[in-house]
Amino acid sequence: METRGYGLGSYLKDHAVMIVLWLCATAIVCLMLGVVAASRSVVALVAFVLLGALALSLAIGFAGHRRFWKAVAEIGEGDGTHPLEAAQDLPYPANAMERAADSALLACSRAAADEVAKSRREAADYRAFVEAWSHEIKTPIHAATLIAASDPSPVGQAVAGELERVDGYVEQALYYARSTSVERDFSVREASLAEVVRETIHGKTNILLSQHVAVELGNLDFTVLCDAKWVRFMLGQLIDNACKYKDPARAQVIRFAARREHEGAADERVILEVADRGLGIPAADLPRVFDKGFVGENGRRADQSASTGLGLYLVRLLARKCGLGVRIASTPGEGTTLSLIFPMNRMHYLA
Repeated sequence: METRGYGLGSYLKDHAVMIVLWLCATAIVCLMLGVVAASRSVVALVAFVLLGALALSLAIGFAGHRRFWKAVAEIGEGDGTHPLEAAQDLPYPANAMERAADSALLACSRAAADEVAKSRREAADYRAFVEAWSHEIKTPIHAATLIAASDPSPVGQAVAGELERVDGYVEQALYYARSTSVERDFSVREASLAEVVRETIHGKTNILLSQHVAVELGNLDFTVLCDAKWVRFMLGQLIDNACKYKDPARAQVIRFAARREHEGAADERVILEVADRGLGIPAADLPRVFDKGFVGENGRRADQSASTGLGLYLVRLLARKCGLGVRIASTPGEGTTLSLIFPMNRMHYLA
């Protein structure tokens, strides 16, 4: 039975030419012995010795090569170890061919490691630039928003609304850049869920008023373990979606309510449900709403042509990085409910 791409069968195939030549040489020697009238026992002994030498040579060669080439084959097949790490930890080569292969693999792994390090530096530099740019651009946006909001005319209010949308897209870019290094900027603390929700709503007051969206608050009297800043951003994305995909045939309402499950158990958790009465998500789109850039049927409507498809993608991405759970349910024509699940076991955040 072959093992991981370099078993006995593979070894024999690699040495097929040598085996055939050796067998031919053995047959020729035996024929020559027959021609000189050597006894059958002598011919048999010579054949046995030659074939035994062939078998012994193959066995020794296979034993010496198998460990090294098996490790090389495992790099390509993948066994859970990163290929670069595996290439650095190959068995000691037994001959010149293995030393050449080992040197080539080490050179490739060093080059790849250098490229990875370079890419990481460039990504870190780009992330730092995006973060700095986002902070800088927010100042003139906020100033322009205040100026526009002070103009009571329809034009002034429309400009203020558009500026707020721009600010939302800038915030998406900022948190998307930060998503690759959440651990660096993530700190789990006890936080009042009611306070986190109220602060989020306060930050979205203008868009809620301009879109005529009402807010209902259920029971939020829970203390949860989370990073309040990241949770506020996630809830803000849900508010933006509820405003964007409201049903024009009826008033839009966003309801925040929480409950506790499995109290006292190791898997105790608090579930915050954010429910709206919007258009709802078609059943065919529901499995893909968390995919990056997916806008779905609702997002392809003419009045939603600017939809980025990043809102729910960022919600799930950041929730997972922050140790929170996410689930969604929706009925077309009735609305959508998204649940954020806060584990209450502190050990969950240390895993």
